[in-house]
Amino acid sequence: MKYLHEGSRTKKLLSKWAGNTPLITAGFFFWYQGTTEQKSQNGLLQSLLYQTFQQQPVLILFAYHEAWQRFRDTGLDDGLTMTPNELARAIVRVCTQHTLSFKICLLIDGPDEDSAKG
Repeated sequence: MKYLHEGSRTKKLLSKWAGNTPLITAGFFFWYQGTTEQKSQNGLLQSLLYQTFQQQPVLILFAYHEAWQRFRDTGLDDGLTMTPNELARAIVRVCTQHTLSFKICLLIDGPDEDSAKG
């Protein structure tokens, strides 16, 4: 999967697929022996969101609209600790918003490794 994620042929084919539409690519590779983030659903979701925001920072406004409004209005950063369900909803909000046009490719490897070992 890392070969696909990093391969020049994959990038070329994805670029062709996206055409003139901005392309977002993000990958995650579960690792049973890694840190909690490297072997959990929370880590998966956080990583995919982080990689997405690195490429299209404006999507933060769609993912965390309420938190962004609070920060903008008060200047207070009350922290943004989120459950896996809240992180999943953030990804759904990004992918279903209709303001910005983009194509997204998510490459995820080893989702069964955590359950197979534990």
